[in-house]
Amino acid sequence: MYQRARSPVALPGRERYGNAQSTDSQSEVTLSAAQRRKKRPLEDPGAAAVQTPRGAPDLHMDMYAEHCRTFSVPVWVASLLHTASRLRSDRARRKKVYKLIKCRLFQHRVGCSGDVQVCPTYVFPAALKELVRTVFPQDVCNYPDPSHAKVIHVTLEDLNAISAK
Repeated sequence: MYQRARSPVALPGRERYGNAQSTDSQSEVTLSAAQRRKKRPLEDPGAAAVQTPRGAPDLHMDMYAEHCRTFSVPVWVASLLHTASRLRSDRARRKKVYKLIKCRLFQHRVGCSGDVQVCPTYVFPAALKELVRTVFPQDVCNYPDPSHAKVIHVTLEDLNAISAK
C-alpha cells in the first residue's frame, strides 16, 4: 500500500511532520506565495481590456442601455443583456436573457394569482423581442407564439411596473 505524500508547506498553527515550525519560515512561505502571485501573468490577454476599475463607466453596459432606450424597453433589461453577453453563442445569450426576464416577472408575480408554484408561459412584447434579436442577431429562429390557456401576454407596461418596484 502506498502512503499519501505530505505537503511541505505548513498551515498556520499546525505542525509539520510532527515538529513545530518557527514563525520565520512561515513568513518566508507567505512571502514566496505573494511573490508568485505578482509574477503570475494574466491568463487571458484580452481580459484586461474588458474589465473596468471601480467608478469607470462600462462601455458595454452603456451600449445595452442605449439599445433599451431606442426600443422603449425599461433600462433594467440592459443589465440582463450584459449578464448574458458572457455566453458563447447568440442562441445561448438570447435564451439566457429570456430566462432572466421570465424569472424577474415570476418574482414580481406578473400574471400569477394566489400561491402559484409553477411559472406560467410568458409571451414577450414585440419591442423586447426585437431588442434581443438586434443585440444578439445570429441564428434567429422565428417560432410562433404559444396560444394555450396558460399563456400570459406581457406588455411594456408590465415591464415598466417591475422597474418601479
